[in-house]
Amino acid sequence: NVQIIKYMGFFDKFKKKSVESNTEFDFSFKNGTKRLTYISHLRRVILDEEGFNIIEIDQRPSFYGVASNAELGVEDPRITKVGDYYYMFNPMIRDGFLKKTGKKLEDAIIIVDEAHNLPNRVKDLATHRLSNAILRRAITEAKKFSQNDVVEKLAKINHILLDISKNLNQKFNEIIIKKQEFIEKITSFSDYDELIADLTFAGDLVRQKQKQSYIGSVAIFLDQWRGSDEGFVRILSFKETKQRPIFTLSYRCLDPSIMTKDVLNDDYCSILMSGTL
Repeated sequence: NVQIIKYMGFFDKFKKKSVESNTEFDFSFKNGTKRLTYISHLRRVILDEEGFNIIEIDQRPSFYGVASNAELGVEDPRITKVGDYYYMFNPMIRDGFLKKTGKKLEDAIIIVDEAHNLPNRVKDLATHRLSNAILRRAITEAKKFSQNDVVEKLAKINHILLDISKNLNQKFNEIIIKKQEFIEKITSFSDYDELIADLTFAGDLVRQKQKQSYIGSVAIFLDQWRGSDEGFVRILSFKETKQRPIFTLSYRCLDPSIMTKDVLNDDYCSILMSGTL
């Protein structure tokens, strides 16, 4: 007859007969209160006279929000903490996250902490890279899973990357490259769409046995390489390392609004905070 919810290491118990209804996300009680299956209440924190040091934190909740509290500026507890910009500003991850939590973007207040980091972070999220190091790992992965036809295709891509990089060195270590230049070299040995499909399929097979796939990452890069020119630049770069030189082909995002505009335009409102700006 007792229901238990765990809150951040603490357990909350109440009788089932006090519950009006419940879902996997929340419990609605007959007294009009609601508790979520994650943080949905406030605890009293007692500070010292200076207000800087915590003396005690109540072990039991001292306040449960209800809908009528919104009139006082206290929202019915529906705050979800997301640990990384990735979850809200990557479209595929965001859509899945919102669906799983049963929330709608147009009803959400998005609070971005350390917002001075947001532009560079989202630009990096939209940037895709392919290097000879990644291709070597993909080839090793294909050999491990006996995908010999994939090994041959990856080796040819690696050869193309090294060939277009032959004029790069420590003094001349970065150049802009055109989209079509790389695509034409790829299509010299394979249909571009078929190659992406083959590598995607191979990567999916690998992910059935391990979490990540370098083969799959190569397929994603090839697909993204065909993307828009607006807000992006394609760069071929060189970096010397102790083991061997690294040649990297980048489809680099220059405009963070490409990743942020859908969220910041479609949410209920946004609060961007920074103590550095």
